[in-house]
Amino acid sequence: MNAPVYITNPEDGIATYDTIDILRSVDSYASVYANEDIDLTTRNQFGPGYTQYMDLSGNSSYSYKTRFKNSVSGAVSELSDILLTGSSYAISEARRIIRDADSASYVFTDAEVKAAEKRAVGSLFPRLLVGDKDESKTIVVDTLDYDLPVNCFRIKQVFKGTVADGTWEELENYENIDGKTLRLDEGDVGEALKLTIYFNRPLRNSGEVPLRLQPIVIYEILGELYEMLANDRGIKFKAFQALQRDSDIRPETLKQMAQDARATAERLKSTIERG
Repeated sequence: MNAPVYITNPEDGIATYDTIDILRSVDSYASVYANEDIDLTTRNQFGPGYTQYMDLSGNSSYSYKTRFKNSVSGAVSELSDILLTGSSYAISEARRIIRDADSASYVFTDAEVKAAEKRAVGSLFPRLLVGDKDESKTIVVDTLDYDLPVNCFRIKQVFKGTVADGTWEELENYENIDGKTLRLDEGDVGEALKLTIYFNRPLRNSGEVPLRLQPIVIYEILGELYEMLANDRGIKFKAFQALQRDSDIRPETLKQMAQDARATAERLKSTIERG
């Protein structure tokens, strides 16, 4: 199984370190499993970017620790907190910033952070669309109407048949009924052929957000997490407070941090939109 791991790059790019050592939980983090060059292509004016490592023999139960390394001098940094596979870069980075990176004792559950990510993407980019396709349907002879994929915003193309057997044909005379139903022309439903629908839909998660917009999502996630903590006086708040070590965290402080994070998200969004 391919297991992606997202590692935040050093602030100074590759001035001090140029590679990343990767250690796995399956090896008890005792030895370096792989070494990856730091990827600066994700770096922009809003942050140092990240390096994505794909563990081709990993699985969802593995976790990782990393450290930066200078390939010439051999100098290395301290080991990172635990990194999980499968999370998006925005989620991994938000957890890193609030020091909630140890999967053995998370303050926020995966479900809570993923829900915050989904709401962030939906609220920040309601008009940003991504292309998708649906290949789940087959023409029922003489039946005109077919359910469109969930969240279908706009149909781009419709094909019937398959390339392999030479029946692939683009359809022109179809209708999109209220964004819910695809209505075919009577002349196109005489054979039980496969339907392929290419369409645009809203973004589902930050993995579909263009790279330059990722910092906006991160700050919006942080805003929601800080707000959740500000409204919690129980176990979650105390666990987060303990993680901050030398910081004095209070509910009123967290409310201000939530406001600041969301203001930063909006400022970055405005800056990018202005070009």
